[in-house]
Amino acid sequence: SAHQVEVSYKYYSVDKGGKRTELSEAPVNVGNYVVVATWAANKNYPELKAEDTFTVSPAAVTVTVTGHKATVVFDGDPHSVSGYDITADHRLYDVDDMVEGPAQTIKAERTAEGTTNMGLSAGNFANTSDNFTVTFNVTDGSITITPQSIDPKDPAYKGVNVKKPADVYYNGKSQQQKPVVTDKDGNVLTEGTDYELSYSKDTVNVGEVTVTVTGKGNYTGSVEVTYNIKKIKITVTDTKTVTYNELEQTLEITGAKATGQVEGETVTVTGAVIKGTLVGEYTTVESYTWSVEKADGKDSTGNYEIEVTGKLT
Repeated sequence: SAHQVEVSYKYYSVDKGGKRTELSEAPVNVGNYVVVATWAANKNYPELKAEDTFTVSPAAVTVTVTGHKATVVFDGDPHSVSGYDITADHRLYDVDDMVEGPAQTIKAERTAEGTTNMGLSAGNFANTSDNFTVTFNVTDGSITITPQSIDPKDPAYKGVNVKKPADVYYNGKSQQQKPVVTDKDGNVLTEGTDYELSYSKDTVNVGEVTVTVTGKGNYTGSVEVTYNIKKIKITVTDTKTVTYNELEQTLEITGAKATGQVEGETVTVTGAVIKGTLVGEYTTVESYTWSVEKADGKDSTGNYEIEVTGKLT
């Protein structure tokens, strides 16, 4: 017949020198151990013992650290983000008790366009439990400031104002008038730092000029404003006094008498004649044609309006 045999176990830790230390219960921690099994004696068998060695090895764990991130549109104020999330892929690994790392107050802060990182890395974290071998998988946290748009139609617009330049009068030179660009608080932005300017092709002759303001650095987007180069007035006037002699008298008014034109530009007036025969004053100027030529030979007539007057006595 079968006999029930009572078996007891004792466990011992074994240090590097081979010294055994009896344990009160079966081991759970990493280390080298000996187990001794004892079969109690009975009427059929004497007491029997057997032992064996075993090792509890560390469990592999991956700890994932993800720094918090934020993205904010530039508004001139400092912005920050702090802290991180931390998890482990082993149910027995307690990240709160078994990991040393930066406090959750660690943060990234910046004001201008760009990105600032918290500085989280695997080197910032340490495993404190001998029962696990840990790999830290760390993604740094960051704050990103994106440029503010100067275009009112853009969702990233926050109140930048572009004031169109004043109109100017033709002077024969390129007139690249500058708009005034201010932020929502009225602070004047800086050309070359906050925005760039570009102009339509002709900034010399009479007509409408388009200025394109393109955001730069902390600003993005573009806005177009216009101004006008306006005509200037040429005045051509002459007088002539003659003695009555029964013949028709004439006063021919020419461009030589012109004033108001840009220096170096030549005015030509053809057919501007006042006629009279009898004693008296005559001021009616007959139909005429006129033109203005630049020093380089190009036509400049469209840059002027003209008034031709005279008096024949």
